[in-house]
Amino acid sequence: MLKGKIKKTVWRSILKKIICLISILIFISKNLLLSQISELSKEYLIIESLKDPSLASKMYILGPGDRINLNLWGNVNAEYRLRVSQDGTIFIPRYTGPAKSQVPDAYQAMVTSDVVPSLGEILAEGLTTDELEEEVTKRVKKYYRGVNVWISIYVLRSVPVSVHGSVENPGTYSITPLYRLSNLIEIAGGITETGSYRNITIKSAIGVSNTYDLYEFLYRGKMEQNPFIKTGDIVIIPQAVISVRISGRVLRSGNYELKEGEKLKDLIEIAGGFQKRGSLTRAIKIYNIKNSDDVTEIDAYKLLVENDSLSNIELETGDVVSIPMEPFTVTVVGQVTLGGTFEYEAGADFSYYLGLAGGYSERANTGNIRITGWDGKQLKWKQGVEIKPGD
Repeated sequence: MLKGKIKKTVWRSILKKIICLISILIFISKNLLLSQISELSKEYLIIESLKDPSLASKMYILGPGDRINLNLWGNVNAEYRLRVSQDGTIFIPRYTGPAKSQVPDAYQAMVTSDVVPSLGEILAEGLTTDELEEEVTKRVKKYYRGVNVWISIYVLRSVPVSVHGSVENPGTYSITPLYRLSNLIEIAGGITETGSYRNITIKSAIGVSNTYDLYEFLYRGKMEQNPFIKTGDIVIIPQAVISVRISGRVLRSGNYELKEGEKLKDLIEIAGGFQKRGSLTRAIKIYNIKNSDDVTEIDAYKLLVENDSLSNIELETGDVVSIPMEPFTVTVVGQVTLGGTFEYEAGADFSYYLGLAGGYSERANTGNIRITGWDGKQLKWKQGVEIKPGD
């Protein structure tokens, strides 16, 4: 009986553990799924927003396939939904019927007519909505006075474009004219690890090619390097020529691509420059991934302050640049009461740090106090010796 009870207890315990484990796995998988859905939703919303006509600026250029609202209000009220045809024109037909447009309150009491003769064809391609409003107003004035014109876009045209080369999902995409180069790359899955951000070619439908550098947009905010994509454009992403890594006390550690002619100083600038505690007194170290024993040391002060051209060396693919940290602590060890590492206080002397460490212990030899600097050099302490960060 006792054995049976023990077995039942053991099995219940095992069963509880299994149920608990299954619950944890379900919880983790559910949260991972929700996380993935959240990321997909975020990306979906970003891309979907580029189809929104309300995002089109006043500088948006109309073209075949765009659909517009045309409202007349005042002495005549009418509303049209028109499409820019393949030849770039809109045709404004005869209007008969109740006006659906929202007439401003100031005009509500006026006697109006809801019959408008055909206004004919007007060239819309190449115009903004404001410019098209002016053209329609000229046409309306031939028939009526006191009539206002308002035009808005309600459907953006689709633009066929192609992206090739070093992207995750090369191919042809149908986008709106609101898409910029970076948006197209995003829907194509992004640039591959070995792809170039800095030598992207866009070949237009008429065969004109231009090269763009997305770093100039991403890190310097130059919008001209992130152009709008036009009908028939072919985007070509080549392989990066020089790819290096920078780590340590810079604002943006990571892998970066260098263009021909760019050097160490350019890399540091692209990475956002030194952080607050980036050291100008310690050497920048450059490691080569092909040979771990090959380490180059560069004087940071000469490079960045004195602009020494010899210090601004060229880098090779696989180089790893390490930016050192300026020390900001002082450590006290040995025959003291507490000991420890303390934040550096500019101008503070030896007795200040000795006090933080609790003072001398009973066995302290006060005639043999030594200071080891951040650079490894040792000296015997005496009154007046400066305490530096890292000591």
